[in-house]
Amino acid sequence: MKKAVYRVRDSFGAYLNWPLNQEIALGDVGYWYNKRAKFERRTTLSELGIDVANPAAQLRMDEMLSDKSDCEFDAGAGTPLCTARFVFGNSYSFVAQSKGSAVLALSLDSLQSKLRSAIDNGLDWDRHWVIVTRLWQADHFSMLIAGARRAEGVISAQSAEALPSFNIADPSLKVGISVSKNLSYNGVAERGLTPFFDMHKLIFDPYRASYLRLYGQHDRAYN
Repeated sequence: MKKAVYRVRDSFGAYLNWPLNQEIALGDVGYWYNKRAKFERRTTLSELGIDVANPAAQLRMDEMLSDKSDCEFDAGAGTPLCTARFVFGNSYSFVAQSKGSAVLALSLDSLQSKLRSAIDNGLDWDRHWVIVTRLWQADHFSMLIAGARRAEGVISAQSAEALPSFNIADPSLKVGISVSKNLSYNGVAERGLTPFFDMHKLIFDPYRASYLRLYGQHDRAYN
């Protein structure tokens, strides 16, 4: 799933937490492995003695995410069964949607200040470490990932009235996968997942104070 992880990052700007049931938390500290497209926790900010406030949810976000140029979509507004059909242009193209999601993020200014102070006072900080600074948490989450060009998935929903469109992660509609053709992954209305996250890395600069930088495609990974 390495290519899918990077495809999501390049399209959406955040990393796919793979596997989707992998436990991950704000303030986790560890390494990002490029070859496996995987974050591995080594410690936490709390374990290092750096206290960070628990943030409130910043945003409710249930819109559909996809490779817009690589995913064709059409809906059938029948009753009692409505359908959403997705045809993917390339391998690892994706579509995802959540129901009841929230974005949680650490205060970067506060974290940066506390890291500088802790290091000045003797904290042994590994310069390869990255910090999980933002999470997307979903009450329910659906995702399809193409395993080949022209892969296809159809998600069905039950409704007493015709729906021109619907949330493909809404469990109240009894959503389910009804067609799966060449999909490498399909999960529908899975409960209690953390599908996406962001990381920051502390950058040491000889000409200025150390600072946090969003970790991205141009950063050199631990491995």
